[in-house]
Amino acid sequence: MSYSLAIDIGGTFTDAVLRGSDGSLVVDKTLTTHQDLLEGFFRGVDLVLGKAGLTPDQIDGVVVHATTVVTNALIERKGSTTALIVTKGFGDVLSIRNEHRYDMYDPQIEFAEALIPRDLTFEVDERILADGAVLKQVQVDEVKALARRLKAEGVVSVAICLINAFRNGANEQAIPRCCAPRRLTSTSRSRRRSRRRSASTRGLPPPPSTPTRPRSPSPIFAA
Repeated sequence: MSYSLAIDIGGTFTDAVLRGSDGSLVVDKTLTTHQDLLEGFFRGVDLVLGKAGLTPDQIDGVVVHATTVVTNALIERKGSTTALIVTKGFGDVLSIRNEHRYDMYDPQIEFAEALIPRDLTFEVDERILADGAVLKQVQVDEVKALARRLKAEGVVSVAICLINAFRNGANEQAIPRCCAPRRLTSTSRSRRRSRRRSASTRGLPPPPSTPTRPRSPSPIFAA
């Protein structure tokens, strides 16, 4: 008989389900270990396999994994301290959005606060033209100085969204490289998340993904 395994990491419990090819099910759960999600993951695996009297090498079917940890972190605003780096002059890109109103006829409409606040949005003096040509390259000294400031602000993750990066991602790629000596490791670039033309649209995917990437305390800047 073959066996498949499913693990679901939730906000409180990590659930494990073992299914045999005959339709039999064995289930178990353990507390989610937020300091290291893999600890709870493998504890759940050990528990359900132990209950079934199996060993890991006997799992010859599919192994699937799901989690609500990221969703919970976004809803509860418990992601890591995150900064946003944008092109000079576009610091309000998340606040302005695309001016779309989800309720056209509500004169008192209120929007949720941006995942990255304005005081953690920083501008760099660079420019990619609409055709992808580099008008102004990223200045290494400017970015290194910004990296030092982000470290002082306690920033753990950085989202990067530069104008026209959907045409040419060179400047977005240059920012992490400039900070390599200071170990800028947890970054999310808009070009990798979306190839949309609008900066406000491309600016939406990185902020949700970036705060939730480092689930364990891990500073991105070396001392």
